[in-house]
Amino acid sequence: MPPQRRVSTVFNEKHKLQMQSFVAKKLNNGQARIERDEIEVVGANMGLSAEESVFLFESLEGAHWRGTYLALDERERWTAVSVSNVS
Repeated sequence: MPPQRRVSTVFNEKHKLQMQSFVAKKLNNGQARIERDEIEVVGANMGLSAEESVFLFESLEGAHWRGTYLALDERERWTAVSVSNVS
């Protein structure tokens, strides 16, 4: 599990709401697994870099979603998340 981080000032309320909405839609559609690549695409559509997108998603953990990080790639980054709850 990545360390808890504070949400950067790079993100505004719209960014947070869009990411929360994406996660909620995935879970509501019965898709509990979210790929890192999907998070990066959602962020790119908001004008964020891949790193910023992942940081935003991770920063919402606990307050807006709960789940388990899955699989690590060759750079020791998680590749997917199994989401079990969205608030």
